[in-house]
Amino acid sequence: MRTTRMSPCNGTLRRTILPGAVLLLWGCADLALEADRIPTELAILPDHGRFALAEPEQLAIVVKDQNGKFMRVPRWAPPIWKVSDDLVAEVGRDGTLNTMDNGWVSVTARLADLTANARFCITSGRTTIEAPAIYLTQAAQGLDNTTSLIAGRPALLRIFMIQDRASDLELEVQVTPHHPGSHHLAPGA
Repeated sequence: MRTTRMSPCNGTLRRTILPGAVLLLWGCADLALEADRIPTELAILPDHGRFALAEPEQLAIVVKDQNGKFMRVPRWAPPIWKVSDDLVAEVGRDGTLNTMDNGWVSVTARLADLTANARFCITSGRTTIEAPAIYLTQAAQGLDNTTSLIAGRPALLRIFMIQDRASDLELEVQVTPHHPGSHHLAPGA
C-alpha cells in the first residue's frame, strides 16, 4: 500500500505563493546586494550669488552617481538644510531660501553621506561706501610719516574703504592727481 503525505506546498498553495514570490523578488531591485548606481556627488543650485532682501529664492540639489550621471532624489529622503547665520536667512524643507537681513550666508545641504555648500550675499540693494583714509606712500618714507614724497619716484596709493553692510560689489577706483593726466586702478591693484 502506498501512502501520500499531505503538504501545504501541494496544490493550491504552491500555485498561489510561488508565482507571487517570484514576481516580488523579480520586481525588487532594492534587494540586490550591490547597487548598480551609487550617489557620489551632491551640489546646490545655484551655488553662489546675490539675492535681494525679503525675496524668497528656490534652491535645488543635484545628485550624481559614480559615472557622473544625474540621479533623482527620493521623496522619502529629503535633504537636511542648514545656514551659517539664521539671522540673515533660513532654508525651508523644500529648499526655499528666505532672506531676513543683509549679510553673507553659507548654506549647507546634507543627503545621506553627501554634503554640498553654497554662499550667498543678501542685500537690500542700497549700500553706503566711504573712504575715510587715503594714503600716498613711497618706500623712502618713515613709519611716522615725517618724510615728504620724492618727486619723480613711484608711489603707492592706499585706500581703506568701509561700507555699512555686506555686499558682493566689485569696486573700481578712479584717481585723478592734481597735475594733468589720470590713472585708472583695477580692484586689487
